[in-house]
Amino acid sequence: MSEIAKKEIHFSFEKPPNLEELLNKLIAVHATSFLPKNGMLKAGARNILRPVNEQLDNEPASFRPTIHFSLGEMVRENSVANWENEKYAILTPIKNLTKQLINISPRDTFILGNLKLGKGMTVLAPEGADVSDLPDEIDIKYYKKEIGLRKAVENYITQAGGWHINANTDSDGIGSGTFLGKTEMNDTWFFNALLHEFPQLSFGNHIQSQKGEAFRFGVIEKALNQTIKFYTSHFPTNTFDFILCKQLISSGSIPRRLRRSFPYASLKLV
Repeated sequence: MSEIAKKEIHFSFEKPPNLEELLNKLIAVHATSFLPKNGMLKAGARNILRPVNEQLDNEPASFRPTIHFSLGEMVRENSVANWENEKYAILTPIKNLTKQLINISPRDTFILGNLKLGKGMTVLAPEGADVSDLPDEIDIKYYKKEIGLRKAVENYITQAGGWHINANTDSDGIGSGTFLGKTEMNDTWFFNALLHEFPQLSFGNHIQSQKGEAFRFGVIEKALNQTIKFYTSHFPTNTFDFILCKQLISSGSIPRRLRRSFPYASLKLV
């Protein structure tokens, strides 16, 4: 553990952090197996039960017009997946995501739509990786393969002066133990300044919101994925009906009722 991280263990907040601290000290981390092609991080979800070397385009239909991040550390393993073997990470202060940000939480912060990487964002890549497709304005940091991506993320957050967050359970539910120093920060209290400045933000995880409506994306995704799984168990995946259904889901259309809740719903999602 870095010296900065060790010191952070001993401090606590008597009042919620201010907006400037939240925007600059909270580092969003997205771990992935694939480099963002041409600097565009695509919204979507691979089937986490399949091998990680399968390309996103070959995955079954999946409604996920969102990109998900953890805050202050690489995402922890949970009951259905782990990210320890991922090669790359995209890191950025929260301030660079506010135009697309729809949900904030330590375990499951997410934005709506594809993310164009740019100035102020960093890609961590193993030494020897071919990053020639990435635009010049993106900061690229290389790490030694033997230390692993998680340690590389921790080192970067230290160097960037960000907060080290410790999620000490495998649950991402509201109120699950997540600490910044001695402060339990998986609560709206901690994010009060951010939620006040951006009232459209939800707080919670993908399928449960303590505040806001962003959980509806997770509920829709689960319902559609279950439907597709049932459908594809009866029909081959190359039938016209299945292809049409996949195109419909992958289009990222937002229900009209939700467009009133999210000012970013007009973004092109895929």
